[in-house]
Amino acid sequence: MDKPILKIIKMLKEDKKFLYLIITLSILLNLVFIVYINFVKNLINSVIEFNMSDVFKWVFLTGLVLVLDILFNFSMIIYKKKFYCNVLSRLRMAFFKKINNISLPVLERYLNADLITRFTDDLIEITKFISGSFIEVISNAVLFMMLFVYIGLNDWRLLPIVVILLPVTIYTVKKLGIY
Repeated sequence: MDKPILKIIKMLKEDKKFLYLIITLSILLNLVFIVYINFVKNLINSVIEFNMSDVFKWVFLTGLVLVLDILFNFSMIIYKKKFYCNVLSRLRMAFFKKINNISLPVLERYLNADLITRFTDDLIEITKFISGSFIEVISNAVLFMMLFVYIGLNDWRLLPIVVILLPVTIYTVKKLGIY
């Protein structure tokens, strides 16, 4: 017996290129974020040291990274909306076919408003999950790995602290009920 999420992913075979493109854009956006953090750090160091030639260089590079961030964000929004619409229309057609194949005695047990409400609300929530949460989970996992590598490249002595504090933080957040 197939699980519902696997059935939904099978329906998305035609939209895989958009999914891969959105995930790639999200990873690039995370990479730009890490580069931006590094540039801001270098800019602050240059201001503290009163090195004006470096200040102008880091201001220019930080501005360039911000422009890239805006472009990636804009393109990601466009592709996410297109992906959302494609997924929504494909799922609607699949659910309409399923409802058309249901026998009349089954349909007569429920009120029409109940069926329509369940159909509309569940479909929208599934589509939001696929086009939003699913992509965010993947991109946040990649961002975490990138930050971990970034911390390791900047100062390897911080890695043991992060490795020790990460499980403690996750345990504390779970116990407090934030997630």
